[in-house]
Amino acid sequence: MKSIIDAVSQVPESCPIVIAMDNDVEGDVIAYDVVEIILSHFPKRASRMVRVRPGPITREGVRAALASATRISGRKIVADAVHGRARAVTDRWIGSTFSRLAGVPVGRVRSAVLGATLLLNRAPARLKARPETGEITFQARSAMGGRPFMARIALTGQEDGKRIRRLMELARRHSGLLVPGTVRPLQSLSAAVAPRVGTVRPFNTADALAYASRHHGISSALAMRGLQDAYQDGIISYPRTDSRTISPASASKVVMLGFSCGLSGLEADVLGNEGRITPDGDVVTGDTHEALHPVLALSTLNSDRLRQMIRRPIRQPEGGWTRPAIKELMAALVSRRAFEAAREIHLEPGSWRLDNVAGIDPEDAELLSDLDWQREVGFNYPWTRSLITGVRSWPMESVLLELMASEGLGRPSTYAGHLRTATSSGEIEQAAFPAPPRPSPQGMRSLRKTPRSVWDPATCRMIERVMENPGNIVREDASGTLGERARHRVLSWFGRIPEEMRLPLEEALRASQSGGRRTGNRQQLQAGSAHPGEMSTEPAPPSPYNS
Repeated sequence: MKSIIDAVSQVPESCPIVIAMDNDVEGDVIAYDVVEIILSHFPKRASRMVRVRPGPITREGVRAALASATRISGRKIVADAVHGRARAVTDRWIGSTFSRLAGVPVGRVRSAVLGATLLLNRAPARLKARPETGEITFQARSAMGGRPFMARIALTGQEDGKRIRRLMELARRHSGLLVPGTVRPLQSLSAAVAPRVGTVRPFNTADALAYASRHHGISSALAMRGLQDAYQDGIISYPRTDSRTISPASASKVVMLGFSCGLSGLEADVLGNEGRITPDGDVVTGDTHEALHPVLALSTLNSDRLRQMIRRPIRQPEGGWTRPAIKELMAALVSRRAFEAAREIHLEPGSWRLDNVAGIDPEDAELLSDLDWQREVGFNYPWTRSLITGVRSWPMESVLLELMASEGLGRPSTYAGHLRTATSSGEIEQAAFPAPPRPSPQGMRSLRKTPRSVWDPATCRMIERVMENPGNIVREDASGTLGERARHRVLSWFGRIPEEMRLPLEEALRASQSGGRRTGNRQQLQAGSAHPGEMSTEPAPPSPYNS
């Protein structure tokens, strides 16, 4: 606070003050706090403050952000910060209450991740999706020549055990080789067996972190740092996003970058999409961060740099992964995926059959003939990964990350921290492959000490949705102060939780009030204080821009 006050006091009143925190929930809260500090000491500076929402850290991106800067508006700066402030109060209240009662660390997201692993093993139908724990791939010769055909079986631990064991044994026996037999392309006058057309989507944060973990052994914490470094170096877009869509304008720029790198067949219409669909079916546009993509300005120097980056084979350096190497790796993965997403993919189906070259066990032959064989038709990127025959298991961290993303637990900015806690807590253990991670004995003890509604992912998701309040599903007074609006959202989810969870929270508030403490959630909710860390029994003074 002192450094902010000193900095402002040293410039004339006519000097513009640029508030340029990240364009996300956390950045909105920090921006509110900085604005409040400045206005509490220099109320006349209100007209000189502007909010800038940074985009790509490039010359063009910075100029665009500054050009779209908006003057500080009391109602807008409050509205932006409500979500983050409500989350801070919520997580502190739930965490402190149930950690004390259970005698073990409890958190809204932490407990939901642990609970999700239990449901994944015992009641997977209650989850939105089942994360991959690994894959089995087969590669076979084409009977008509050309590229080999491939078959891939994604593993989740829920498949038929006997069949999967046979497939794994078969894949390991022929690991790195073509399996016996040939695949004949399906040819007919019917359009039903024509090449299938599809696309892939650009990475969001979870996708990029999971890919780095699965295929390159990079932890989520290091991969996230690599994304941040690539962003600050002006190579990729903002690294914390849950979107897989790109606006038409950005798609055109990505395609131009691809052309400058010598790639062809890219189409902006295939890549571009102005909105995204959330897991709850909401269409989100506007300030939502786009999917990850390269943002380098078009120049000969940048084209040469990006061309080398995406075409260079990715190998771990002899001395191990250094910070600059991880930055280059993550920038390459993001850029490659964006270019892949700008092209339609044509997949030719085929049918596996025995040939006269080599025999194979009848049961194995039946397994291979039942697989979905296909090969990509036409253009291939220089870095295309060939799915050779083999069995691969994914690191536990990547499985948990996919689980968190599909269940809506945590945010892109907090994935790495929650994963670090989950994998180091001793509460989750890796089961025998291909089974998914499960609660350890220590984790089961923690779950038994905590009400089910606390660790149920659906509860965590409901609370997050109410705090985010898309489409004003929780009606509130848009002219209210930050404390009033945050309090309203907290009380809204509080009224929707089961009694087994609500009663301990109420008791914690009563205990806090009767103890006469000047800090506590009860006072926070009653006073509507703007600062969860500075709760007071006295009403919070109005901010200069709330009047």
